[in-house]
Amino acid sequence: MKKIKIALSIFSIIITMTLSAQTTLELTERKGELPELTNYIPHQQLTDNSPKDILQKYEEWIFSLPHVILERSINSFPTAKGAVIERGVKMNPLLPNREFTHVHYEPEPGSLHVFLPKEDADYIVSKKWGVYHPLSLGNSRRPYIIVLVFSPRNEEDLVELKKIVKRAHQFALSN
Repeated sequence: MKKIKIALSIFSIIITMTLSAQTTLELTERKGELPELTNYIPHQQLTDNSPKDILQKYEEWIFSLPHVILERSINSFPTAKGAVIERGVKMNPLLPNREFTHVHYEPEPGSLHVFLPKEDADYIVSKKWGVYHPLSLGNSRRPYIIVLVFSPRNEEDLVELKKIVKRAHQFALSN
């Protein structure tokens, strides 16, 4: 019985990775220069951050997604707001914890980190909406990639960035 459970778990992981092998994202290319970032941990966006009204819309939308609750991030600064899948909801067993993204507030507000399949992460980076987290560089054994998604600067950015967070939410709920 134990061998069957292990085999089913491995099969589930293979199916999850196969299903996530194709990106469902369709993004426009980000306009303008890339913001300044740190290239170490803590991984932060330093320039070109969100205006308060845009950040408020972004935040309200993120925390209105199904099965998402707001908690202090366990993966970032104490001021970061974590988007966490509520307990009792089945979620992707490949993720390290229930937090699938968190919004940064220091040093400047608006950027966030998301957990995504490699194909989605590569696509986001190619469209200039984010960069790989230093912990994800050179680590091909992880079943997910962490991406720093840039702050929305305006309504146009907000439309594109919602697509990214929605994909991270779907990935978190895939089980």
